[in-house]
Amino acid sequence: MAIISKGTNTESLCELCGTHEAVVVQPSWGVVRCSRCGLIYSENRTVPPDLYEEAYTQRGKIATYEFDGERYKFRARRFWRALFERLAKYRKCGRLLDVGCGLGFLLDLARQLGWEPYGLEVSAYASQYAREHFGLTVHHGALEDNTYPPESFDAVVCSHVLKHVPTPRNFLRRIHDILRPGGVLLLLVPTPFSSLSYKLFGRLHGPGPPVHLFFFSAHTLSLLLHQQGFEVLKRTVNTQLVNTIGDFTKDRELEAKMARVSEDVVGADQSTLRQRLRNLAVSAAKGTVNALGSLLGFGDEVIIFARKRPM
Repeated sequence: MAIISKGTNTESLCELCGTHEAVVVQPSWGVVRCSRCGLIYSENRTVPPDLYEEAYTQRGKIATYEFDGERYKFRARRFWRALFERLAKYRKCGRLLDVGCGLGFLLDLARQLGWEPYGLEVSAYASQYAREHFGLTVHHGALEDNTYPPESFDAVVCSHVLKHVPTPRNFLRRIHDILRPGGVLLLLVPTPFSSLSYKLFGRLHGPGPPVHLFFFSAHTLSLLLHQQGFEVLKRTVNTQLVNTIGDFTKDRELEAKMARVSEDVVGADQSTLRQRLRNLAVSAAKGTVNALGSLLGFGDEVIIFARKRPM
């Protein structure tokens, strides 16, 4: 793969190191890898203005909820409760902002756990849903310099949002500004180019541009956080065994069955002993794979807790 010159167009420079050169890694998407730091990103960062409206919320499974054709419902409740328990170890309950809060399911859980919840959402449809269905304080718009006063929040949650942002550097700097001293950021992003599916089979899961503009790894995301004034407290990866098994076996019926088992593990408590034993086995397998992923640098998602440092 040839190195391509990026010229002097600042909109196409690497957000992490500012280099002008990159290597094409996904020609059909227009996605390149920085030749200096390894950050993978889209050359075209233009986002259609109506991309994240009602149709987007009904694509099926999102990070915090899913649409079954008739209604929305919270998913992965156990997973998110565990993350909030970890967050409380770094920062006790206070004012929490969910940037890109979607329909508000995660904020509703945060409120139940003692946080004072606030949301920010670019979708007019989603922000209205969160206000009407959950009675949440949700601002419709993007995270701009003047959206919130400095040092407004004790914690910020940002789940699967940074991949959509045309300028992640500025975005993280704004989050740094609105966090109080010692405030904590809980950040989740998908890492499709680090996944086992991609490393073993060259298959990518999830959409490309204009939906996803940046494709971080655990390493490049940690570097960007450090640049913007954050100390990484804990970094873990999550591997979607469903995707890898499906790609390995090419058995979509088995893949669908594994997906249901995976949902059981992070969903509601199961009533039968057989189901509980099955869930324990899957949880143990995922724990082992995720531990290896953290060591060897693979995974479908990276989860980072980071504390604000003085600048």
